[in-house]
Amino acid sequence: MDPNETPEMAPPASSDAQSPPPSDSGSSGSSGSSLALNGLFVITPLVLGSRLKVSPLILFVWLVFWGALWGIGGAVLAAPMLALIKLACDQNTNWIGVARWLEG
Repeated sequence: MDPNETPEMAPPASSDAQSPPPSDSGSSGSSGSSLALNGLFVITPLVLGSRLKVSPLILFVWLVFWGALWGIGGAVLAAPMLALIKLACDQNTNWIGVARWLEG
């Protein structure tokens, strides 16, 4: 065999043999990660918004902003950061307008 020749390789196996059969559930492409994102960005603002006395819309925008900036860590820390900001605004009489705006 000539050193400049490349050995022939076997063709790759058919992907049809390795793919799982189609499911009958009717949902195409739904995964656990999309369910987690729905829970994070839809259910979380509704539940935490009423619990923290913060507008769910503001909490949603806050989650999206910090999630885009820092990823999942930012999304996880977004609600506690907003709660601390609202608490600080409630305690400072100069910032009471911001606190009322955060309440919606």
